[in-house]
Amino acid sequence: MANEQLQDLTIRRKLQWLGTEELEALRRAWRAEMSTHPTVLAYLKGQPLSAAGLATADAETDAESPADADAQGPGEANDAPAPAIGAPSLAASGEEAEYEADLEFLRFLYKEFIFKGEELPRQLEIDDLNWEENRPIVRNLVLKTLKMLPYAATDKQELMNLSANWTDDREFAETLFKQTLVDDAKFEGLIGGSVQNWDVDRVALLDKIILKMALCEMQLFRGIPVKVTINEYIEISKLYSTPKSKQFVNGVLDKLAQDLAASGDIRKSGRGLLDNQ
Repeated sequence: MANEQLQDLTIRRKLQWLGTEELEALRRAWRAEMSTHPTVLAYLKGQPLSAAGLATADAETDAESPADADAQGPGEANDAPAPAIGAPSLAASGEEAEYEADLEFLRFLYKEFIFKGEELPRQLEIDDLNWEENRPIVRNLVLKTLKMLPYAATDKQELMNLSANWTDDREFAETLFKQTLVDDAKFEGLIGGSVQNWDVDRVALLDKIILKMALCEMQLFRGIPVKVTINEYIEISKLYSTPKSKQFVNGVLDKLAQDLAASGDIRKSGRGLLDNQ
């Protein structure tokens, strides 16, 4: 709580949960979910917690959707079961061991009651309409942040950022968005010419938007392999469009990528890239 970066962000973005609705959500979560949970009760009594109890949230998380697993990064979704807390490890003793125990329990609280559970996720959905999309990303950041907070951490400890280079990421997104609009008519024609025996106006609007952005990325960003672009937009279609969209998007992009590469409209360059691959 004393972390300077956290305090600054909390103040600037007004993130404190001080409203009546938020506090009531916390009370409901405590009464209905936390206060009767055996792991919570054991912790409050100062008893060592078993690895099985702490691993409950991890085991259930493994069964979540692929999107959740992808967002967690390498090794995150299949963490090894946590050791029993409350008993000093070989690497820690005294206050440090107690700190590690508290930290492990905090990870458990997040996984069991904030990223799952009933009351707190419901309140988070009210506060953030995009929570279901943001949840796996936030979960990943929170759990990794807790991993990087050693006992010796001070109030100047640097916290994790959403992006390693937000300036570059924002420039990429804005450029892609603006150029897709500029070349909208050209991409409309390309899609229409590739859809045989099908009126382009009957193509789902979201599918057309996905296709146009993918075509723009293929032609505009020479350092991104074509296969990477196609795979990314297939995943986007799975999340946001119809059940059959992934096959449609895959088929159209695969054909157009070959045609545009043959005509020289797609040219890839950069370290580790084969021409037009």
